[in-house]
Amino acid sequence: MGKKLMINEQEVLKIAKLAKLSIKPEEIKLFVDQLGDILTYIDLLNELDTTDVVPTSRPIPTNNIFRADIVKAGLTNEEIFQNAPSKENNMFKVPKI
Repeated sequence: MGKKLMINEQEVLKIAKLAKLSIKPEEIKLFVDQLGDILTYIDLLNELDTTDVVPTSRPIPTNNIFRADIVKAGLTNEEIFQNAPSKENNMFKVPKI
């Protein structure tokens, strides 16, 4: 394994600000260590030879997972408004806010 990559407190605070996260002062050291470990692992992955590895978008091959579109008639105005508590001129009537 390569050398451990380090991240400093200012970088953790900058990342937290960019992510719009509020972190407590006592959490900064924890995140310095955790982000350092993550960066070290990513750097380790960069050492792998991926010359013959085909890029993929997902680990398991899938076929079209969507249903086919079926054209059918829509609802009539009567069906649309049948459960409406109030309507006026073919529109839902709602209280003013």
